Amino acid sequence: PDQHDNDSAYRQPGWALRVPWFGPAVVTVTMLVLMSLLFWRLQTHHFTQQQNDLDRSLLSARDSISDHLATDEDFLLVLADQVATETLIASEFRRLTEGYLANNPYIAAIYYTRPDHSILWATPEKEVDIGSDVLTRLNQHADVFEDSVTSQSPIYSNSHTGLAGEPCFEFYVPVFDRKKLVGTFVISYPSSHLLQHIMDQPVLQGYSAELIGDDNQRIYRTPPSEIEDPRLSGVIALSRPDNGMSLRLTRYKSSFWDTETQVLVAISFSLICGMGLGLWALSRQISERVRIERALYVANTDLENRVT
Repeated sequence: PDQHDNDSAYRQPGWALRVPWFGPAVVTVTMLVLMSLLFWRLQTHHFTQQQNDLDRSLLSARDSISDHLATDEDFLLVLADQVATETLIASEFRRLTEGYLANNPYIAAIYYTRPDHSILWATPEKEVDIGSDVLTRLNQHADVFEDSVTSQSPIYSNSHTGLAGEPCFEFYVPVFDRKKLVGTFVISYPSSHLLQHIMDQPVLQGYSAELIGDDNQRIYRTPPSEIEDPRLSGVIALSRPDNGMSLRLTRYKSSFWDTETQVLVAISFSLICGMGLGLWALSRQISERVRIERALYVANTDLENRVT
């Protein structure tokens, strides 16, 4: 019985010991797959985070533009009330509007016109000839101007090409005294200023911005400073101006696989491969030890049989 037990203890080793590379290979491949899945998940999370940032940036930009234009509307309505009550004179208009333009560089000019559309006051004054026709000055069709008078309410014009050759639009506030038109305030907005001076710098640094008309045609686009990522592009309608304009933001490419990530991946996969080689070497050592012990057992058993 003792001899039978010893024979059983040193029976032929299992296939795992006969093929020492198999176990380490399985462990190494499993670890490589898991590590690949981990980095894929991190990359997916990175892309989702960028999409969320795009949505927040669109909302932030829209609200920022709307808030600024709403403040401009209130400013012109205050001036209109002063004209209606005959408390606003040319010098006071100039003082108020010059200070306002200094604090709001996205505005090109503020005009006050007579009922026949001729300019009475303007800031900056050097930009116009007092008495010239504001519609000629702005290169704008009269129908929008007349719509504000007919509706007796403020109105935004559609985007058009101004005399300077760049896209712009206007905001009209008609002034009435006992339902009689006495004049109209006009703010002129260059589209480029709207994006460059109102939008937050972090947004402009991370995205290219583009104004789109109601016909889905490009009005103005900030010069892209980097390569864009077309997968991360979004459009949002502007509540102000309410003339059908929309804002499109396209994120500049920001790859997940930057230098630091690539170094981390290289180190991780190197460690896994090194671990696999170490396990393979250990498995070979165990397999060789089992082989030698079995050979010694067989030799000892053969020697005992000869002696006996």
